[in-house]
Amino acid sequence: MDALGLEKNGYELPVTQEQIGDATGLTAVHVNRMLGLLEEKKLIRRERHRFHILDVTGLHEAGDFNSAYLHGQTILGDV
Repeated sequence: MDALGLEKNGYELPVTQEQIGDATGLTAVHVNRMLGLLEEKKLIRRERHRFHILDVTGLHEAGDFNSAYLHGQTILGDV
């Protein structure tokens, strides 16, 4: 989030779950379930269009995130 200039505790995302689904190739139902799961695991909290990040490390782990991707570094792993 630092690399993207986002606030540490959250951000506004003024889109619907249907729009997120359209952008990602997922159904609105699946988006809803996954956001609910992230809330259940206490990784995020939602208030209308505002997302509060409660556990950045947990989100990284849940999404198998590697910050090298943001910096254009080659990521080597199992192929």
